[in-house]
Amino acid sequence: MTVEWGSGVGKSKLYEIKFIIKVVLDLTEVETVQD
Repeated sequence: MTVEWGSGVGKSKLYEIKFIIKVVLDLTEVETVQD
């Protein structure tokens, strides 16, 4: 139970981090194109 919950939280955090990185890269690309 604890292991499954822990891995679930880990996957959620990893997905959240990947999403944030994607957004940041998208914003950076837009700014680069505008410049």
